[in-house]
Amino acid sequence: MTEIADKLVLDASVLAAFFIKEENYEKIKEQLVAVKKLFAPSLWRFEVSNVVWKKKEISKEAALEIIKVIWELDILDIEPNLYIQEAFRISREHNITFYDSSYIAMAKTLGVALWSFDKLQREISEEEGIKLFQI
Repeated sequence: MTEIADKLVLDASVLAAFFIKEENYEKIKEQLVAVKKLFAPSLWRFEVSNVVWKKKEISKEAALEIIKVIWELDILDIEPNLYIQEAFRISREHNITFYDSSYIAMAKTLGVALWSFDKLQREISEEEGIKLFQI
């Protein structure tokens, strides 16, 4: 059995995989339910909603229901001013998007693991000394 984390920063890639029901979505669900505190920069809702919108196999009605759930989830954001400078530094140093670096910077600021399926984001997190969570 996979270890359950107490607190995690979630990347949109994990949440998108869950909502569009990729192959490991049941394991993702187990973790999402079990983790006590989930964090993500507030932009995650836009990112995941965009993935759902792009998935044409999902009917319009089903997509709207999923998006409603996305916007009701209790995933915490911390004050961006606490990690925004670190996000900028990471994005510049590693040449990644500012929104991807926001997840890394938040995990670093909070001192918690990052859960991401994005390969580059995971590599940079390791370089930055951030613990990674995986299922």
